[in-house]
Amino acid sequence: MKNIALYTFSALVLLLAGGCCSPAATDRLPTVTVVKAAPGEIKFDGSLSEKFWSKVPAYELLRCDNSHKLPPQERNKILADGLEKASVKFAYDDKYFYAAATLEENDIIAKGKTGDLSIFFGDTIEVFLAPEQAFYYWELYSTPNGAKTAFFYELPTLDLVIKDRAKYGKLPSFEIAFKLNGTLNKQNDRDKGWTTEMRLPLAEIAKKGIKFAPGEKWTIMAARYNYSAYNYAVQTSAYPQLPALNFHMRQFYAPVEFR
Repeated sequence: MKNIALYTFSALVLLLAGGCCSPAATDRLPTVTVVKAAPGEIKFDGSLSEKFWSKVPAYELLRCDNSHKLPPQERNKILADGLEKASVKFAYDDKYFYAAATLEENDIIAKGKTGDLSIFFGDTIEVFLAPEQAFYYWELYSTPNGAKTAFFYELPTLDLVIKDRAKYGKLPSFEIAFKLNGTLNKQNDRDKGWTTEMRLPLAEIAKKGIKFAPGEKWTIMAARYNYSAYNYAVQTSAYPQLPALNFHMRQFYAPVEFR
């Protein structure tokens, strides 16, 4: 097991320094396909084992950190671990918007509690859902111990730094389910990973003014914090890649294609 204090310090450097995530050069943002499910096709249990999810496109999260700002010795140690893979899928049916994630994880850690304003000390998958032509969006969190948080933000600009998260409130209608392939918070073994599903009622979305439905313009971004006693530092990744380690940069979220 590696030195916990050292890896925690390195994590703070990565999270707070600000900088580039080295996205591929492109003039067009990648799109995300959101697939329509028939009633009963999705069994909301966190396992993603039903046939429906096998037909939905998966999007692999890509490394998004600030290790390029660190001394070469530190950077090399961080990159030597390799990025543990994670992928996300998106769907909707007559009642809900769904996000599903499959995450490799050699050490499953989760210390947060439901309703915490930040559940960052521990493995977290986040989904950001935003209409293209409105100054509001949702931020949805799932963790491998069942802790969840959801925020609805109304903002005057696309890239406003959130300083007072509490005033934007939590959403009791937001739900998660998850399955572990390993042991939680046990750092003397090696884990395989975990899967999770999130869902938010379409009625909750629609009452803000824009329906989540074909004909409307939406964007999505997914991001991950991956903690491990076996990695040198916390790993951060996202899809699509962002030009800086700032998950609130809405102008870089992926446009949605409904199917």
